[in-house]
Amino acid sequence: MRFAECMRANGVPHFPDPSPKGDYNFGVDVSKEVFTKAVDACKALEPPGALSGKRTVKQQSASLRFAQCVRDHGVKDFPDPVNGEPLIDTTKIPSSNKPGGMTILNAATHKCGGVLDLAAGGQG
Repeated sequence: MRFAECMRANGVPHFPDPSPKGDYNFGVDVSKEVFTKAVDACKALEPPGALSGKRTVKQQSASLRFAQCVRDHGVKDFPDPVNGEPLIDTTKIPSSNKPGGMTILNAATHKCGGVLDLAAGGQG
């Protein structure tokens, strides 16, 4: 909760509270610069694996399923995530920078939330 509060206080107003399991399900609707600045400011409060970090084989497999799910729900240019990098990086999703792109991305990530939970280390 403190990490989410810190992120909102540092320019990412729609950063969600974690689920009861401590997982996050979100798209990013601010510029890379604003997001990076907020993450840097809140680094000490970031839960392990919250935004990136190395994933287990099972988590990486779920990450690839999540990417396919997002593509299936309208974000055709959503890339397969690289292990050790964030699951969602809008700088690698050109459509997210077009009008309405973030709305489509956020809707797709929410539809694929169960797979995202697995990819982020949750139980599903």
